[in-house]
Amino acid sequence: MPSNVFDIILLSSCALSLGVWIYLFLFHHFFWLKLTIPAIDSSIIFANKKVVAIVPARNEGDVIFQTLHSLLQQQGHLLEKIIVINDNSDDNTAAEIDRLKLQDNQQKILLIQGKPLIKGWTGKLWAIQQGFEKLRQIYPNYDANFFVWLTDADIVHQPVCLSRLMQIATQQNKDMVSLMVKLSCKTFWEKLLIPPFVYFFQKLYPFRAVNSKTSAAAAAAGGCILIRRKILEDIGGISSIRNQLIDDCALAKQVKKINGQLWLGLTNDSMAVRPYKNLSSIWNMVVRSAYRQLNYSWIFLMLTTFGLIVTYIFPWCLLLIAIFFSSWVVFGLSLLTIAIMTITFIPTARLYHLTPLWFLLLSFSAFLYMLMTINSAYLHRRGRGGNWKGRLQADV
Repeated sequence: MPSNVFDIILLSSCALSLGVWIYLFLFHHFFWLKLTIPAIDSSIIFANKKVVAIVPARNEGDVIFQTLHSLLQQQGHLLEKIIVINDNSDDNTAAEIDRLKLQDNQQKILLIQGKPLIKGWTGKLWAIQQGFEKLRQIYPNYDANFFVWLTDADIVHQPVCLSRLMQIATQQNKDMVSLMVKLSCKTFWEKLLIPPFVYFFQKLYPFRAVNSKTSAAAAAAGGCILIRRKILEDIGGISSIRNQLIDDCALAKQVKKINGQLWLGLTNDSMAVRPYKNLSSIWNMVVRSAYRQLNYSWIFLMLTTFGLIVTYIFPWCLLLIAIFFSSWVVFGLSLLTIAIMTITFIPTARLYHLTPLWFLLLSFSAFLYMLMTINSAYLHRRGRGGNWKGRLQADV
């Protein structure tokens, strides 16, 4: 290949990657800047507000006690009832819930034994639906001050969490407030993959766009969602998203479709207590829904793969090529691209207290996520895609 053609290819590749990162850095709703839940204003009084929590639990015996205990400790006297659905667990989940109720003499906790999964529903949503139906029985009447708190059974909330959620809903007149909870980040694989997971989520669903009244962007983080019951009823309840694997974002889209207002942000108030012990556990979490995110489209899969390569892998490859061929213009452009990429990752990395060395591994993390997405497509083709807590979803 003539040298000038080779140089043109290198420069074009550099320009493509740099152009992508300039766009992401300046024109993609500043997704990379942290948007955290504001501190509680002690002067606010949440008069006449009512909250019922719904907690789906499947094989959560090792964490359910501390999860429910954290709900019972919420400040503000907002939480009236905690409806827990024991979704056909084969461990000691129910026994741990009974132990908590006995120890604290808690009447707030209502335990429901879940029914077998039925056709047309995903596992988690079927569990939540049963809790929602129980809520309807207990509280047939509602108004705009009635909220439902959807929270996972492996998340521990600080006592101020619910008050902060309600503050946003009240002050900013939001119909649905959601928090990306702090995930476990202690092991090597967690440090390599969890902060990038949060970062990629922010890039895919820029929080400022989601929170804007004028933007069609809609997303939520399913581990912690506070939603007005009226808006939930208006969209048709949980059954309106019954077959969705990415249920949190599907719920957000339904809310925004009827002009409901969303708020999505980060928090240190809520922590997922179950660790990801190895690469396999993180891999399985992503594979469960990655191909669904692409609408099961091979075209979108190819475009996504190409996009990840151009955005995250090209800059480092071009940098090495530039060093080998002493192409200092390409070297400088590649270095600038990597610098912009790294700067955008720093706020998320610092949220998880990563040291600077981890900042430079974002591209390797992206490469692994690319492999997970491809694997998700492969498993779907083999009929093994989509499960919750080790259970394949019912036919939908």
